[in-house]
Amino acid sequence: MTSPAALRVPRTQYDRFTTPMARPNAPTLRTFEVAALRADGTRSIAAFKAPALPLFESAFSAFARGVVLSAPNGGIAVEDLQPGDWLNTSTGEPAQVMWIGSSVIEVAPPTPIRLLHICLSRHAAIDVGGIPAETFHPGMHALRQVTHAQRDLFLSMFPHIAHATDFGPLAHPRAPEPDTVA
Repeated sequence: MTSPAALRVPRTQYDRFTTPMARPNAPTLRTFEVAALRADGTRSIAAFKAPALPLFESAFSAFARGVVLSAPNGGIAVEDLQPGDWLNTSTGEPAQVMWIGSSVIEVAPPTPIRLLHICLSRHAAIDVGGIPAETFHPGMHALRQVTHAQRDLFLSMFPHIAHATDFGPLAHPRAPEPDTVA
């Protein structure tokens, strides 16, 4: 019979973060992949372990593989996008892809699905098969709902962003967030 102490020993370097006995109320960790265009024009590719909290999940889950986006030179599948590419926006002016985030989620029936999201040089709606869809912007108050460490980790996933205000203004109005309602 296995001793209770042996059950608590991490088997990998990440198990200590995901084993319920080690961190009883901690959110599940996911691996998030990022491809981004740095300020100097070079590309950055990195993988991060982060909590599966709404802030992180929303940044990495908008478009499934195979979705075709409208680009100045025709349609392009979301999984073929590279930082530096250009996409058509709902205003009629193209915007440059600055960031692409990806994560794998499990769905029912059990099959992993890779989801992607993108940030442009400015927040906008893009044409997705004739339907406008918003590019990623966390919102004006989203970072208030996580710890300082989680905020710092989140911002580190966006190499082209130094501060939350660098996401720029929202292009489309949103319903008030719970902490801003009078």
